[in-house]
Amino acid sequence: MTEQDGRARAIRPGPAAFVRPLAGASLVVAQVALVMGAAGCGSPNLGRTPGSPAGARTSSPAGPTTYPPLVADASWTTREGERALVVRPTAYLREHTRTEVADEAWRRVVAAVPAADSPGMRHQFVCHVQFAASKDAWYLEPARPDVGYARTVAAGCNSGSPRDVG
Repeated sequence: MTEQDGRARAIRPGPAAFVRPLAGASLVVAQVALVMGAAGCGSPNLGRTPGSPAGARTSSPAGPTTYPPLVADASWTTREGERALVVRPTAYLREHTRTEVADEAWRRVVAAVPAADSPGMRHQFVCHVQFAASKDAWYLEPARPDVGYARTVAAGCNSGSPRDVG
């Protein structure tokens, strides 16, 4: 395992690669490890902790940085006496539910409707992208309690009753 140019090389490929210094290198042994779960890889929240600000990332986005239209419409309505943001996703967003696409779609919704920007609304939105993409319209309700992303998913994207918030 000697390299003539003195460069180190990985001796075992995979998520955890061990690097050995070769020919004249001063590095004794280095371990490079990527713990898949710690970075969020392999989860529906790739690269970001749910509920963190849209710009907070733990890894670089995969794929393109520009997307076609993701949301056909986002506008306020009233349902059962409560205000709700009606979001109508495009076919592209329905078919591409990765977190980085959902993040970009949410940025666009907030740019168009700044009053929608809250952690609870974002949790409802991402939940709909990832688990209810086939619905024609998504109703996001700012009065619903923010219970975190996992509990929002467990509640079918609609945590608690808006009337429970006091």
